[in-house]
Amino acid sequence: MAGLIFSGGAFFLSILITEREFIIRKEYAEKILRREDIHEEGRIVALCEGIAGDTTIAHSFAQNNKTVVDKLIRYISSKYIWSGLNKFRESVHIFDQNGVNLNKMDTLRLASVHGYGSPHDSFLHQQHFDIYTLPSFAEKGYLAKIAIQQDSMLVGYVAVKLYSEILDQRRGYSDFIFQDEIITKALNYNYSIGVYYKGNLQTNTGPYIFEEQNAPDSILKNTGFHLIDTDHSTELWCYDKASGSAIVVVKDKNQIYLFVTLFAYIFLIYFLVISLYILGNIIARSNLNYARFFNLLSFNLRLRIHFAILLVVLVSFAAIGFFTSSYLINRVKQKSVLESSTLSRSIHKEIETYLQEMQCDSPERLDSVLLDKSTIGKIQDISHRYSANVNLFGYLDDNLIFSTEYGPYHSGLLSTKMNPLAKYTMNADNRELYVNEEHIGSFHFLASYSFLRNARNEIIGVMHLPYISANTEVRTETTSLITTLINIYVFVFLISSLLALFISNSVSSPFKLIVKQFTQINLSKTNEPLKWNSSDEIGMLVKEYNRMLRKLENSTLLLAKNERELAWREMAKQVAHEIKNPLTPMKLSMQMLERAIQTNQPNVTEMTAKVAKTIIEQINNLTLIATNFSNFAQLPEVKKENIILNEVLYVVTGMFNDSEDFDFLFLIPDYDVNIFADRGQLIRVFTNIIQNAIQSIPKGEKGNIALLVSKIKDNFVRVSISDNGSGISKELAKKLFQPYFTTKSSGTGLGLAMCKDIIEKFGGRIEFESVENEGTTFHIDLPLSDYVDAESGTII
Repeated sequence: MAGLIFSGGAFFLSILITEREFIIRKEYAEKILRREDIHEEGRIVALCEGIAGDTTIAHSFAQNNKTVVDKLIRYISSKYIWSGLNKFRESVHIFDQNGVNLNKMDTLRLASVHGYGSPHDSFLHQQHFDIYTLPSFAEKGYLAKIAIQQDSMLVGYVAVKLYSEILDQRRGYSDFIFQDEIITKALNYNYSIGVYYKGNLQTNTGPYIFEEQNAPDSILKNTGFHLIDTDHSTELWCYDKASGSAIVVVKDKNQIYLFVTLFAYIFLIYFLVISLYILGNIIARSNLNYARFFNLLSFNLRLRIHFAILLVVLVSFAAIGFFTSSYLINRVKQKSVLESSTLSRSIHKEIETYLQEMQCDSPERLDSVLLDKSTIGKIQDISHRYSANVNLFGYLDDNLIFSTEYGPYHSGLLSTKMNPLAKYTMNADNRELYVNEEHIGSFHFLASYSFLRNARNEIIGVMHLPYISANTEVRTETTSLITTLINIYVFVFLISSLLALFISNSVSSPFKLIVKQFTQINLSKTNEPLKWNSSDEIGMLVKEYNRMLRKLENSTLLLAKNERELAWREMAKQVAHEIKNPLTPMKLSMQMLERAIQTNQPNVTEMTAKVAKTIIEQINNLTLIATNFSNFAQLPEVKKENIILNEVLYVVTGMFNDSEDFDFLFLIPDYDVNIFADRGQLIRVFTNIIQNAIQSIPKGEKGNIALLVSKIKDNFVRVSISDNGSGISKELAKKLFQPYFTTKSSGTGLGLAMCKDIIEKFGGRIEFESVENEGTTFHIDLPLSDYVDAESGTII
């Protein structure tokens, strides 16, 4: 049942996640296809207004040197761009009034800006600034050309390019600095993206192989979204008929993997919730008592076996998972270091070879060579080909000379000085390549440093290559590994649970059989021995059980025989004792009568009558003794019926009247008390106990006998009979209800034993309280009855 619930929940959630993924994919495709971002256009206009009206910028154009230009670029980036447009990458370009680029390292020409398209579908074209949309999907965004005037005279231009490289696979600082919610979500799905223009593939990214020529004809007919389902993937097409551009976002099918993952997580949540509930319940029931907690936590044998197996499995899972994940994470890190080193060597070789061809033979020469636009273009081309950001530092002053991504340095997020530890380590260890883990805040990434040398093998500079993707790869690999391990472990855990259940049941079932057999042992008959075909530990236990059972049966028979013999001996002794008592006065009377006859005493006739009376009385005593023993051996058949207790008590108490020696107090309620019992035997019980109370009064003392009727809990009525007699000692009290025991000089000692047997047959109980020399109270509790089933005799 639980498996069906888990499966249904996983299926339902997989449908919801698939629908949510489709919505994200649509937003992502639309974001790529859309040329303009109306949410950012207002900020761009404000940026242009701020730069155009900034007197500091206008004043800086009067000083035409490299240092001022670099400071101006950093000033514009930190004040206007990084303050509010962090979702874009940026580049700042400085031109004089003639359109000449003042940054010697910049390859952008002002004349080429006019070739960009204007944003006709937004309000930007209504502004007095020249704002253009970038024509390439690789650099999707805006370029603003801002005229700078001082005293109403044109002194130069500032061009600001704001873009996001959605399809660019290059990993740089922007991966964690410029975070777009849609792009971030899309990256988690590992999409493959293709861009078509007029039916032909323009650019693509990801492992999916796109057709080079035509997009499907059905896609090119209608603007909007179209979903194509293939054997191994789903293609979402977004087509804009006006521009002739189409975007296809492809995702591999993984429904089974998703279902298994969701099933695993639902099971884990259920398992944890149930475990916490059981543990919380045990803690609550223990009242935070340490001993009681462990007592409640104790399991039976079957649960202990089951729990032990699962505990071993869980500990094994945890150990395997920990060491496996640690090993693989270290392998991924080592792989990242190796990839970083390999990438650094490849880029280093191309840049160093090119610098040697440009006859860059000194650190000072490196600065001038990097001012050449062809050199900048070459390094940028290398950067794009290897999808890496390249930074060059001077060897003498450790200052940043060149970077393919100046944004973080201009904003002050990164220092323009090289890491001194890297330079020291490379020099101290005589290493050409040094890979170090660096961080920006809490974000960690790998970075490689390598020396650039001239043809004479002299150091002229240092190349710095940040390997940002290492962090992402480690995180992705770790997440994928943990997810896979959880999926595997959950199903192995389920199989282990079933196996543990089978093993625990197979181990505990023989014990259940033995326990059941124990409950059915009847020593009054011959019991069937257990059968076990194996000679294992259970077989040894069964064999020992059968041996002890036979031994117990033999001991029971012997004990029963001994008890019977002892009972007969005790009864014979008691009967002999009871018969001997009346025989002695009979013998003495007859001897006295015999002597009177032999001596011809005159009162023989009177003596004969007296002796006859004595003999008759003793014979009656013998008859009573025989009757009591007979009644104890076999009481008359009980005939229970619905009777009124009040009437029985009136009959019993009516036989006793106050006299000079006794006062009787009988408190019987005036309402009917119904019980289910034998009327005659009940009269016999009450009469016997009242007579015992009378006989317990010492001679010469006034007797007080009381009877009280009261209701008690559990639907019982109590009849209490009290006296002020001599009482019963603690030693004698333990034997009071035993047969043949009596505290009187005459009698059989069977009266109270028979009373107890009668009351218990009625479903009641009899007990007493006694204090020596003060008196005794007997309590007779009988169950009340309002209605009795006449056929079954059951009290309702």
